[in-house]
Amino acid sequence: MPRLPHPSSSRRPIRRALANCASLISAIGVLLSLVRFVDSAGSWIVPTLQAGAPWAAGAAAAVAVGSVLLAPRARIAWVCALVSAANIGAALILVAPAASGAVAPGEAATGAAAADRATVVSFNALYGNGDPAELLAEAQALDADVLLLLEADRDYVARLDAAGAAQRFPFRLVSDASGGAATAMLSATPLDEVELAPEDEMRFASWAADVRIGDEKVRVRAVHPVPPLDGRSEVWRDEIGTLDTWAASTTGPLVVAGDFNASAAHPAFRGLCAGPGALAGCGSIFAPPTWAPREWIPPVLPLDHVLTRELAVLDRGAFRVSGSDHRAVWATVAPAGQG
Repeated sequence: MPRLPHPSSSRRPIRRALANCASLISAIGVLLSLVRFVDSAGSWIVPTLQAGAPWAAGAAAAVAVGSVLLAPRARIAWVCALVSAANIGAALILVAPAASGAVAPGEAATGAAAADRATVVSFNALYGNGDPAELLAEAQALDADVLLLLEADRDYVARLDAAGAAQRFPFRLVSDASGGAATAMLSATPLDEVELAPEDEMRFASWAADVRIGDEKVRVRAVHPVPPLDGRSEVWRDEIGTLDTWAASTTGPLVVAGDFNASAAHPAFRGLCAGPGALAGCGSIFAPPTWAPREWIPPVLPLDHVLTRELAVLDRGAFRVSGSDHRAVWATVAPAGQG
């Protein structure tokens, strides 16, 4: 009596074909994620693809695993899985080089008093729609010392004051701009050596000022490069380059925070943590996301950052504020050896 084929043998060609398709999709995902190494901003397409690099890398890895499960004996499935794993590993390990001015938390005195550390909060208020009472409550819970507000005009600051911000942050810088170009800096301590970047350097207002943390003078800057959309991709890259040049020409400890409209998936942004004025905090392409296209959607892209130089970052995080598409980001910093 002839031997009947095993039922699974008839399904092997189908599973192998599906595995081949999955491997092809995985390979495409890996290639798309590698666009993060292309230093070009000739159009909005490249920065947009770069922003999606972590999603492409993650999807490629997931599909590659699926192809191995479908056809564990298929060599191409294992090759794609290994390539995807290497791509993920490179994204996690090969981040922006460590800044020469970065300070490990252990180098700051563990017993530093509250006066020897400061918490900086950065928040994009989405044209002033972020709930001011929520923002202030979160800032007070963090015992924040400096608030950097993007897309926040005089009217928004007045609403913050109505919620009680004037008592907590009596020192402030507020631009005359409106809408997305408006920026404000609020502080619990005096702001010295105030600087507002020229509009031909930063289209959206960008304040810089000195604050005191213990005995150390720290330069704090609020930044908001234009998004690389609507024909402004070259402007976006130039503005990030301007920040790099500014950091290189500014001596001493720095905090540079805001909505960069960029992440470690963008070469221009990674340059901030690799150039002559190298900052710390650019992270990997898998940094926690802070921006969502709609308020009800979980964040999908890490566009908001707190970068530092010659400071120990003791803690950092993010929180949600109703009415905005951005998470507020914050970091608690201390001078090295303080205490």
